[in-house]
Amino acid sequence: MPDQRVGEGSVSGRRTGRLYCRVGIGFHLQIHPSGRVNGSHEPNHLSALELFAVSQGVIGIRGVFSNRFLAMNKRGWLHATETFTDDCKFRERFQENSYNTYTSVIHKNRRTGREWFVALNKRGKAKMGSNPRVKAQHKCLKLGQSLKMGQPLKTLNLVFMRDFFYYLAKQHSTYQACQ
Repeated sequence: MPDQRVGEGSVSGRRTGRLYCRVGIGFHLQIHPSGRVNGSHEPNHLSALELFAVSQGVIGIRGVFSNRFLAMNKRGWLHATETFTDDCKFRERFQENSYNTYTSVIHKNRRTGREWFVALNKRGKAKMGSNPRVKAQHKCLKLGQSLKMGQPLKTLNLVFMRDFFYYLAKQHSTYQACQ
């Protein structure tokens, strides 16, 4: 497996990064080699994920270390699998508050049509997507290009897009002043 820093894009258009769940004091979604899915307060090798496009608005999520794909079964439970199937397809939506949400493409409530979200509870355990109380709560961190060549992108704990643009403007002016 090639050594790729978290936060950098790859030649094939795949993005590496981490999914941050803001519930409780916050968790990074991690995929274990055993197939278990849960959260960790600190980013680690199990929370390094690769997101890749399947079709427009639909992505797959693979654990870089575990080499397993995030999946949701027909009951709404999150798990990881070695092979990519329809259970591994998630719809990615970009929210106004700079959070991204992920819902199962094929599984949803048959009666109401309500989508099932990828979510963690306040203890870091994977929540059942079919639970009616599960809400959209994942934020993408460290996805995209680094701000400076050769350095991984630092985790930006930003809630509003204006803060991000302010941060970029400040970094740009600091960078120009140093030249």
